[in-house]
Amino acid sequence: MEFSAENHNKDREHFEESFSYAAQIVNSYVLPMSMNAAIQLDMFEIMAKAGPDAKLSPNEIVA
Repeated sequence: MEFSAENHNKDREHFEESFSYAAQIVNSYVLPMSMNAAIQLDMFEIMAKAGPDAKLSPNEIVA
C-alpha cells in the first residue's frame, strides 16, 4: 500500500470526528452525575443553611 497524503488527511479527519463525538458523549454525563451526587450528599441544603453570604470551603461543607 502506497502512502497518500489525501488518505492520511481523511483518516486523520475521521479520527478527529470520532474523538470529538466520544468526548461529547462523555461530557454529556458529567453535569447530571455531578448534580445527582450533590443532591445525594445534601450539599444544597448545607449551603442554604449557611446563609446567602456564606463562603464555604469544601472542608467546611464536609464538616
